[in-house]
Amino acid sequence: MHLVDVDKVRELWVDKFSRAIIMPLTSGLILVSMDVYVRKWLFPITDEVEVEGEKLVYYKPKSLSEVGLDRFSNIIVNMELIGHISGNLSETISARIWLRNMKDEELDNVIKEIYRRLSSFLKGKFEESLSG
Repeated sequence: MHLVDVDKVRELWVDKFSRAIIMPLTSGLILVSMDVYVRKWLFPITDEVEVEGEKLVYYKPKSLSEVGLDRFSNIIVNMELIGHISGNLSETISARIWLRNMKDEELDNVIKEIYRRLSSFLKGKFEESLSG
């Protein structure tokens, strides 16, 4: 038995350089791993994994409004941001989002809209961090 319906895993390009991997779970939820990139880690760390001085860091928001996605609260079950920290370098690199109640014909457009909103939020937060 698999947790992921492996025959339905697919890739969706959400813009010219970023993609989302869509993984339908056998539970009925859909896990989306989405490229988002900002040249800085901007969140408190809720978990981390370190390997040879390289840290993968995680942030699990308590509320979707903390990451600009509150309008999707009816379909986003859970989400986390993932970043990388090494020495003086820090970056936000991806998001994992669990979705529910999604119709197949709406899924691609919803994922693209989530990407646009999350990317815009992260870029705004990054610009704020530079000015203050």
